[in-house]
Amino acid sequence: MKAAFLGDELSLKDLLIDHGFGPARGRYLRSIADGSEYLHLLCQFPSLRTIEFEIEAVIQVSDAFLVKLASSLPQLEHLSLVPRPCFPFKIAQGSDELPTFSGLLAVAERCPHLSTLRLAVRAALPRENRDTNVGPPPVVPSSNDSTRILDLFTTPVNDRVEASAVSAFLHSTFPNLERFRVALRVADNQDSPEEEKARNNACEQWSRIVEDMREAHRDKDILVDE
Repeated sequence: MKAAFLGDELSLKDLLIDHGFGPARGRYLRSIADGSEYLHLLCQFPSLRTIEFEIEAVIQVSDAFLVKLASSLPQLEHLSLVPRPCFPFKIAQGSDELPTFSGLLAVAERCPHLSTLRLAVRAALPRENRDTNVGPPPVVPSSNDSTRILDLFTTPVNDRVEASAVSAFLHSTFPNLERFRVALRVADNQDSPEEEKARNNACEQWSRIVEDMREAHRDKDILVDE
């Protein structure tokens, strides 16, 4: 970033910030709220191909920011706003902002060269902004054939949405994956029996999705993990 601001701002190709490995304290990763505010200047570097923040925190952004970022950086090949290890994480206190699958779809459509996508998202299909969440998955107008790695730090799936609808959306949007991994959000009160039950249900939901993804990509021998 410093080199870019010293002169030719269009020369910046890779932004790599690497520090640490895993949670600094406790059993989960903390999150940085308002990531969109901190990262919006990246949209001024249309030559960017790699954005990787491998710090010990999950950077929260919004759907609107992902749309703007993807529209501004059509050459983007690697986008990673979460640490490399898939640890459980907490949403920043006082902020529940996370992009939905609408943001994933925007990146897939606007960044045709994208190979790696690693984000914290809210598990909400594009149609979930409407009154009903049931029925078949939304029609995906296009897919990203270039994406090989998809790591999602994510929330539980809405109880009214079938796991098969989520896996169908992910498979149709990213049909050529070679690796798919999932890390789940942890609740603020982890000792609550209700929260423990909810987390167990979320694990079951995502286990079904992971298995569906494995089956859908069986011919490609995809590596899946959770």
